[in-house]
Amino acid sequence: MVFGQNRPSNRINVGIIGWGMRGPENTRSFLAEGDCRVVAACDVDKKHLQNAVNAVNEHCQNQDCTAYHGYRELLAQKILMP
Repeated sequence: MVFGQNRPSNRINVGIIGWGMRGPENTRSFLAEGDCRVVAACDVDKKHLQNAVNAVNEHCQNQDCTAYHGYRELLAQKILMP
C-alpha cells in the first residue's frame, strides 16, 4: 500500500529536522525527488535553521519554507499531513 498515491497533488510534504552534519545532504536528496516537497525546516541553532530555509527556498525559487525552532511545533503542523 502506498499512502498518498491518490492525493490530488500526488506529492509528499516533508519537514526537515536538523541541519547539522547530514541535514544538507538528506535535504538535497528530498529536493531532487519530483514527488516530494520540502515545506518546513527545524533546528535549535538559528544559523543552521536559516541556512536550511535559505537552501530550500533557493532550490524551489520561492519563500515557502517555514522555519521552526522546536521539532514538536513542526510535527504539530497540518502542512505535513495529506
